[in-house]
Amino acid sequence: MSTPLQILDTNKNAKRVAVERQSQRIVSAFVITGLFFMLLPGTFLGVWNLVDISEAHLSSALRQAWLQAHGQAQIFGWIGSFILGIGLYSLTKTQSSMNFPARAAWAAWSLWTLGIALRWLARIVMWEWRIVLPFSGLLQLTSFLSFCYAIRRYGPKASASQPEAWMRTIAASTVGFLLNTCDQLWPVPPAGFRCCLTGSPACHRPGVCSSGSMGDCCSYHLGVQRALAAGICGT
Repeated sequence: MSTPLQILDTNKNAKRVAVERQSQRIVSAFVITGLFFMLLPGTFLGVWNLVDISEAHLSSALRQAWLQAHGQAQIFGWIGSFILGIGLYSLTKTQSSMNFPARAAWAAWSLWTLGIALRWLARIVMWEWRIVLPFSGLLQLTSFLSFCYAIRRYGPKASASQPEAWMRTIAASTVGFLLNTCDQLWPVPPAGFRCCLTGSPACHRPGVCSSGSMGDCCSYHLGVQRALAAGICGT
């Protein structure tokens, strides 16, 4: 016959297993989403762009709106999905491993995926882009804020001592990624968007071609998130 202590331990182990499964489903969803955007929208458009350049024998033949869609899918769709997924998965390896924000995590995944997909479509087919571009940016920002809320509430508690260097690095990179996500809220002016479609060099401005300039920040943030997860897991 099981004692009350054994029953309590069994319940704790069952809850820990359930939390671990939830976190694995979340990180799997983000990883699959990232691979999808990397392989289909990202790689597909990259190959298509190369075909256009090779046929015209001119780099100016490349439509800049398509180039932006390619960068968006690669940076936010691929790297950004990995950042959010690994960050949420690391919660199960911290002091609060018995509590996992499943609802906030799934909401973040849904909003992030929808926002990336809408922005990609708006740049490719120009479907109501004046509305879709800022709306997709709002979805991405809401998703990232849900991610930050989950990390803040369920992550390791801040200590009274001075934070370590890796904690300051992650905080700085998170702020940088947040600012780049906020930049997606601003729609491209009509003249700027038209010049992107025609391949005019005038479209190379921060508000239009921001995807290529934020690669270092996203990659840096991904690296420190991976280092955090590896350190928590003890690998």
